[in-house]
Amino acid sequence: LPFDPVGPDRDCGDFESWWDAQNFYLAAGGPGEDPHRLDHNGDGTACEALPGAPKDDPEPEESDSQPTPSSSSASDEDEFIDRNCGDFDTWQQAQAFYLSEGGPDADPHDLDRDGDGVPCRSLPGAPEDEVTPTPEPASTPTPEPTPEEPAHPGLPFDPVGPDRDCGDFESWRDAQNFYLAAGGPDEDPHRLDHNGDGTACESLPGAPNYDPEPGDSDSQPTPSPSPSSGENEFVDRNCGDFETWQEAQDFYEAEGGPSEDPHRLDRDGDGTACESLPGAPKE
Repeated sequence: LPFDPVGPDRDCGDFESWWDAQNFYLAAGGPGEDPHRLDHNGDGTACEALPGAPKDDPEPEESDSQPTPSSSSASDEDEFIDRNCGDFDTWQQAQAFYLSEGGPDADPHDLDRDGDGVPCRSLPGAPEDEVTPTPEPASTPTPEPTPEEPAHPGLPFDPVGPDRDCGDFESWRDAQNFYLAAGGPDEDPHRLDHNGDGTACESLPGAPNYDPEPGDSDSQPTPSPSPSSGENEFVDRNCGDFETWQEAQDFYEAEGGPSEDPHRLDRDGDGTACESLPGAPKE
């Protein structure tokens, strides 16, 4: 068999000879069933227009001429001559015959299988289906990101952000501007002004009355006297004054930590000072 009987729909124009069409028709269930509609008059013979088909009536004398449309008004059904796409040389011939037989409202020869008003699309000259091109979506230009401006220009940190101490600032000027932006001197949420004189982080370079520590700068900072010896003698320390965590921790304990922490070196109260310094124990 040239095709699968249970495969796609076939018509007589798909076969080279009547014998191929007849065998296919029988394999598909004919004459009891005819899913491909190859036997239009139901006489058990498929595609009688193909070469080699048994002839009940002589063919018209001029075989090369366009098939003569059968009369739709004929009263005798035996006069109906079924046509299929294989009977025509060009699509124009098939279209003219299809229209003369009542197409597209009527299609007794089943030349327009999909019912779109165009018969025999497999013939030369048949119009091709117009494929509407899918328009490409218009590309939306991606806006260039706008550089984010700092929430507080001129300040190294956000005054309402995380807690800061003097060791976070590179200069006294940065610390003082930050202190004022955070509400100083009326408010001091970061406790940068320990003596309440309106000047933050007086131990940083550039502070008014800045006095570097006497002696060797590499030595451990000398603990300040306890508050009992005079409140004016208190020198505030922060983590930026120490090079290592061990130095800060020793100073913190000498100043009363963890019970007391006048320099606020242990912000979270866990007994460990200046956890940001090198050598601090890791949680």
